[in-house]
Amino acid sequence: QVVEDKIKDIDELKKILDTNTKPSNIASFFFSLPDNPAAANLDRSVIDFDVLLSDDENFKIVFIIFYTAIIYHIAQILRLKNMTMPRHISFSGNGSKILRVITPDDKLLAKFTSKIFQLLNVDGTDGKLEILGLGDMSSSPKQATCKGALVTNHPLDEDRDKVVILKGDGTSFVSNDDTYDSIDAAYIDKTKVAVENFFEFAFYKLNKEFNFDENFGVTPESLALAKDVCRDDLDTFINRGITLAKEDSNGQEKISETTFFYPIKGVMNVLSEAINNSLMNEKN
Repeated sequence: QVVEDKIKDIDELKKILDTNTKPSNIASFFFSLPDNPAAANLDRSVIDFDVLLSDDENFKIVFIIFYTAIIYHIAQILRLKNMTMPRHISFSGNGSKILRVITPDDKLLAKFTSKIFQLLNVDGTDGKLEILGLGDMSSSPKQATCKGALVTNHPLDEDRDKVVILKGDGTSFVSNDDTYDSIDAAYIDKTKVAVENFFEFAFYKLNKEFNFDENFGVTPESLALAKDVCRDDLDTFINRGITLAKEDSNGQEKISETTFFYPIKGVMNVLSEAINNSLMNEKN
């Protein structure tokens, strides 16, 4: 009877998974498995996506790229706005779960984040920084967002309607004159150079100051693969991202998101496949 119940549970979970086609929805499904009633009879150790990813050192570099790119981007905004390092950075939902793949230690992650800000010459890095969404709040990430709003020492109403979008090269903000039709070859080339600079910073300067292997358990093999693929096809990824963005708007509309992350997302996908292929070759 127990075996039959497990088979029924697996079938039900498969039906749910089959209805999801978007990668973000699939990721949400996997992250939610431990709390899914249909998975109550299954071995938690084989369905806890969070734990499985955390224990896999081979793919950890992908998540470090993801996180470092976000903080790098924030640092660029802070410098342009003449703002200091924030007192708190809050993550919720799957965002916080992905952070725990890097490390469940919020103090270590805060130290890593401060180092990024410091190396990028953000002011105020001698102050205290807390990462909200890990630690005691990890069981309920949405509460971390609420906590982040409650503990802020800055009036919320002042910035509620302020949205800033960095140009792809990270040197200035998108203005009303910056439309999708205005993106030319020079704009794309500057974005490419900015992304190359990011990878140079992450894999060499940052890794030298805050060793990925010693602090997070990143394997040398996966880091070497990341260095190999990080400069390939950046133009293609940028153009593909712009094309997809245009599908949801028209050429005369203001650029609604930075082009900086387009090639980084592409590299992360290629790197994940390269790591997987490398592991498969080792088994054969």
